[in-house]
Amino acid sequence: MVKMPKTLLYIADRVLNDKTVYRDIENLLKKEMLRLQNESMSHSTFCDILKTPKDTFTKKLLMYFGVNDRQLLEAFQEIGFHPEYKMYGNLYYQTLLTLYYIGVRSDDPMLRLFSLSLIYVKLFNGRKYHYMPNGCQEEIAHYLLQNVMRSSSVVRKYPNPYKLITEYLAPTLDNTYKSYIEKDASHPSKGLIVILMQSWGRMDQIFVRVKDHYYKAVRDGNRLSVDTISNGQGQEVDRLDTTKTDILIDKIQKNIMYHPQKITDKDKEYLKQHYKLSELFLEKATNFLNDGLHDDDIRHIYELLFNIIEVSDQNKLCNLHVTKTIHNVTNKKGTDKEIVKLKKYLETLLSSIFPNITKTASTSSILKLRKALLLILMLRAKRSHCKADFEKN
Repeated sequence: MVKMPKTLLYIADRVLNDKTVYRDIENLLKKEMLRLQNESMSHSTFCDILKTPKDTFTKKLLMYFGVNDRQLLEAFQEIGFHPEYKMYGNLYYQTLLTLYYIGVRSDDPMLRLFSLSLIYVKLFNGRKYHYMPNGCQEEIAHYLLQNVMRSSSVVRKYPNPYKLITEYLAPTLDNTYKSYIEKDASHPSKGLIVILMQSWGRMDQIFVRVKDHYYKAVRDGNRLSVDTISNGQGQEVDRLDTTKTDILIDKIQKNIMYHPQKITDKDKEYLKQHYKLSELFLEKATNFLNDGLHDDDIRHIYELLFNIIEVSDQNKLCNLHVTKTIHNVTNKKGTDKEIVKLKKYLETLLSSIFPNITKTASTSSILKLRKALLLILMLRAKRSHCKADFEKN
């Protein structure tokens, strides 16, 4: 078992025991976040630039920590941050991860969220440059947001990068992984290193999804002029219609974001008995659905399912007989487009959880697992939104 490096323990104790240092660090973070907020007031697409803090920011944090850069680098090496990987050996990330650790120990949500947000700012610029090295054209970005990206896409829901980070990415990551750091911040795969890995992974996923649409629009010559999309004050004129189903799904995903769902013992018992599911399957499925990397795909499944079963508000959802409904949906045959899409998305999700499932499992087994996965998703929706017992519905 890897122990927490003495240097990181020293830094945390120093900051937590010196109210002046703690206050100075908070003020430094607030200043940077206020600067970012002010600079992003007119931002409206993923093409906009978020400026990382100046080099003096990291130097000031090291001064408050009472250590030099070599001491911090060596401390992070002890818990798996090997310098041969450029990102792991970056002092900017390491100082902010140290602050996140202090924020966990002091139960300070502001310190945690500001630290994560500033990590995401650098990752946002890095991933965008990686996938769009020749620059990002705002007119094309606006075309994608208005005509191509699904309404459930995070870049369409949060077109302002600052809001994408502060209102979605940072809070979801904190809610999912804070407990890992509380348990063992030095763990080689579930400690502080997981915060950086997951931050990078989530930002990478966003630009992976954007880049193909972006370059297709470049090839096809599709774009919107700024005059078409602006009222002259930098504010978008077009507004998407929000349905009751959209609002319901928003609430479900927000509840799950702040309270990650676990499969209850009663649900496990039912799933094991009727679907012959192993503990490994249930654990992997739960971790996969909670990791925040696949929220767009999960949302699309909810959209398709709720349209098929005609659920658009909380009352209909909570009064739904889950097992009968899922049985009826998955047993439907024919060429109904939404049914076909739903089954396709479920199979894709299943393959993401178990990459070799389509090669090793029989057709009947895949059908059963697909049905079980949809049942788990519906149970998550009800558990997050309703008080009714599973046995009653």
